[in-house]
Amino acid sequence: MNFVGDYRVGETLLAESASVIALCDPPVLPAEAGATAAPTKELAPDETHKGLSLPSISNMFSRSRTPSPEPALTPLPPPLVPRRMVILLIGLKPHRKLWTLSARPGESVINYILFNGCPSIVVPAKVGAPLIAWDGLTLEQLWKVELPPEDEQRSPTGKFEGIVDVIFEYVDLCVDWDRVKVNISPSQDESMDKRAGDGGEATVTEALKLDGEAKEVKVSPVKACLKDAITLLVASAIRSNENKAVVKEVDPERSGIALWRIP
Repeated sequence: MNFVGDYRVGETLLAESASVIALCDPPVLPAEAGATAAPTKELAPDETHKGLSLPSISNMFSRSRTPSPEPALTPLPPPLVPRRMVILLIGLKPHRKLWTLSARPGESVINYILFNGCPSIVVPAKVGAPLIAWDGLTLEQLWKVELPPEDEQRSPTGKFEGIVDVIFEYVDLCVDWDRVKVNISPSQDESMDKRAGDGGEATVTEALKLDGEAKEVKVSPVKACLKDAITLLVASAIRSNENKAVVKEVDPERSGIALWRIP
């Protein structure tokens, strides 16, 4: 199967994003690094059988046709670059006003809509991460979610935090945490070094309210940064209904948070 077209869609969406939260380095292509692939040496027939002691049957039978050419060695393909994943809020719109007018034999033409006020998140992806995935909640459903008040850390219903937790748990399964890179402030860096020197793992404390009781859960700083980025993305998606252009141009039933695997 060829996923080049899907990769290009994801790369284009990332390139057109107004703001990006990148938690990994972009892949370095051989051309960018100034490296060239080593030419594969094609062995001559004499060199191919060099060192082998095999009886030759060419003289035992008379042949009326020319001998078959020796097969050339197939050059090895270049190694795959580390994969990434972009998480963003995206909308789908027909190429013309109606979906039926955009239909073509065997395909459909659609427009992708990006939201300038919503950041795109880039993370390193594990092998086997999905090519494309959509969150189950549409933008129409997200608009009904209450955000936490300015003077409080949690929303009244807790639904906002639940949505963030579900998305983070799914993304957690797809992220290659060994390749995540996060810029940490000097104060945080000193705290992490101190914990590491004491033989403990550098962690941050996150307050969760479960069954009416506040509980503290330790989360690594790297995972906390990704969760903060997802929180910002979900909050931006909920607040997008305050924009008149979004309400006018976007179909909320065909918009939502999507994950796109890219090189």
